[in-house]
Amino acid sequence: MSSATHDWKRGPQLSEKTLDGSVGGPPPKPMLWVFVIAMLLLVGIIAVSLVNGESAYRLDSELTALPRQPNLQLDDVATESAQSLPSRLLCGGYAEAVGHPLEEYVATNTAVAIKRHFLTVAGHSMKGVVRPSHDSVTKAVAYYRSCLKTITEHGPMVTANSRALAAFLERNKLTFRSADGVDLLGKTLELLTRYDLQVFFALNAHFLPQPSRNKSYVRFVDSPVFREWEARKADLSHDDFAEYVGNVLSRSGVNERRMADLMDSVRSVEDHVKEARRADEKFVVQETTSAWRRHLDVHMGHVYSGAYRLDVESSSGARRLRAAARVLDEGQRSVYLSWHVARHVVEVCRLVSLHSGDSEDDAKAYCYDQAHGEYKHAVMATYLFKIVNGSRIREVRKMVGSIAKEVRKSIRRSSWLPAMTRFALENKVRMIKWRIGYPAGLGDWQGVDDFYVRHPRPTGVFVADYLGVREARMRVFFAAFRGNNVSATEAFDFANEAAGVAYGAPNQVRVPAVALVRPLFNYGGAPELNYGLLGSILLDAIVRAFDRANMMDDGHGFPVPWPPIQRRLFRAKYKSQASKRNARSRTPTSRKGRTRTSRPAVSVGAHALFRAYKKAAASFDGGRSLRGLEALSADQVFHVGRCFLACGDTHDASADPLFAGHRCNRMARQSLEFASAFRCNRASYTSWRSLCDLW
Repeated sequence: MSSATHDWKRGPQLSEKTLDGSVGGPPPKPMLWVFVIAMLLLVGIIAVSLVNGESAYRLDSELTALPRQPNLQLDDVATESAQSLPSRLLCGGYAEAVGHPLEEYVATNTAVAIKRHFLTVAGHSMKGVVRPSHDSVTKAVAYYRSCLKTITEHGPMVTANSRALAAFLERNKLTFRSADGVDLLGKTLELLTRYDLQVFFALNAHFLPQPSRNKSYVRFVDSPVFREWEARKADLSHDDFAEYVGNVLSRSGVNERRMADLMDSVRSVEDHVKEARRADEKFVVQETTSAWRRHLDVHMGHVYSGAYRLDVESSSGARRLRAAARVLDEGQRSVYLSWHVARHVVEVCRLVSLHSGDSEDDAKAYCYDQAHGEYKHAVMATYLFKIVNGSRIREVRKMVGSIAKEVRKSIRRSSWLPAMTRFALENKVRMIKWRIGYPAGLGDWQGVDDFYVRHPRPTGVFVADYLGVREARMRVFFAAFRGNNVSATEAFDFANEAAGVAYGAPNQVRVPAVALVRPLFNYGGAPELNYGLLGSILLDAIVRAFDRANMMDDGHGFPVPWPPIQRRLFRAKYKSQASKRNARSRTPTSRKGRTRTSRPAVSVGAHALFRAYKKAAASFDGGRSLRGLEALSADQVFHVGRCFLACGDTHDASADPLFAGHRCNRMARQSLEFASAFRCNRASYTSWRSLCDLW
């Protein structure tokens, strides 16, 4: 109900109080008639305004009743002095928000939805609290952390976010282990959420195979790839390490003025990470390794021969392997699967000797360290195998088809491009090969049992599906610094590939199974969520087909006919560099000051995605179940989902700490559909439409 409705109810109550003589006695009869007529006129005016408001804004009017924010109104007819904070956040950007970033608004309005959703997934119900599963709580922590954005290093938001996260973990029976507690948590959250320095650190929810309430905890750890870098005995002296940290920070959009302070913060967190790792390493390795071996000994029998040799060649070993898949419960399957993959990788890479003798304990510790650090996502396999079935993949393929169809339609309507160019670009989108869910040969099976029967050995599926993209980009980043080959990082895009969805040659898009589950995709869920979240990622992958050198090739080895003028115009629209100031603020990729190629602008394909979403919404009859987002209309939820993914992508160093060039902010300013959904002033968009409006 809108605020105007509340005012209408309060009005008659006050008039009745006056008419019954509670204040000053009953009025004279002539004055009574005058007063009654005045009130009737007032009620009529309010009714007319309500009707007009409903017809003009429809569902959008519900945004005026934001839960937990009674003082925040989205009303563009208000005076300048009373203009609402959310309206300025969504329409005006960070520069006008003065210390209140858009992420704060998004996090506030989605906090309840996030908590309820993941607590439900984790097993919390009305009947009681069930022990959370491995993957669900890990994702809950990661997703909740992604909402926590900071303003300044020592600002109030850092402490507030830190305490909120610590309380959230505590309610879920997870204890944050750190010498400095909340202070270190806040400092590290800033490095992770504001500067995306996950190349150094990660927030890790650690579980034993059979977690008990007193053995589950959360801690900050150094990233697996950074640990591997150390394991390769790279000689990082004090000065070299400082130089390396500086290079990483410069590529993360850090202002020169903040470089020294952030380097100290990185070093401080690193010291605590190493201290915590030394304290926990022995306990973790002993307890976890012994638990894993107990499960394997009970359920796997003689499948393992020797210390690290997997015996699946013999018929008895293969039968035992298949039989185990049917007796193990979900947790035990996850334990087996992660151990199976880890040992296979360790054996192939020859990181551990088959007969290590006296150093066998060290070899086991290193095996566990590599397995748990780099292949912990394999524990999610059981969860994914059960729910990522043929029905879910078909629904995603339907969404892919609708988005690609609208992108082709937008290309066809681009009259400013020559006909031959339009035909080549449209055909390239049509011929994209989509690898959805799993590599070839694994798209038809219905469950984990079928997987074990057909594929008794790990064949790289898990590594490719869960860690391939993330680990590969980090390895490239580390490898670029070998031999001071800094210029090689020009080919490396530091921006995250969301959920591992990526476009690559030859003209194909890979969508791993981990992207087909919540929160990015809800089977049978509302289109505004699915298209706003996973749809945005799929669109970004499609438009990558026209990035850099890709725009010159049609995907089959033939050149795209580009006239020089149209090619320059297309590149400008693709990058959407709205001003010279924004162009200068691009993060440099080398000491020579060259700028790296930007990601596709958030406006590229926005019209096509919006049309695909609206068509899906028109035929959707499943109802909306968006707890915590009831105050937002469907179009607003769609754009909040898009913006939520874009927040944290790219920071504008020249505007620190307000991030005026933030992708999320540019989306708000450059999208006409966004402006319509949130009733922003469209006058501010007209000057950029010719440049930042592509498909």
